[in-house]
Amino acid sequence: EFSFVGYPCPPFQYILLICKSILEWLNSDKDNVAIIHCQSTIGRSAIVISCLLSLLKVVNHPMEALLIFAM
Repeated sequence: EFSFVGYPCPPFQYILLICKSILEWLNSDKDNVAIIHCQSTIGRSAIVISCLLSLLKVVNHPMEALLIFAM
């Protein structure tokens, strides 16, 4: 579990740690799921989900991931 009080966006290094933790969780058991949400806005969730889509090679470019998220 990761928490950011207020509206700060986590530093890039921390986003990578979040993504690594999520990927390790998902890969540890085929029945595992990850839930990503923000308390007030979707900005931080969009960043993490877009990074995950990029790392999983679901998209070819991070901007494509943001467009998919926005849809």
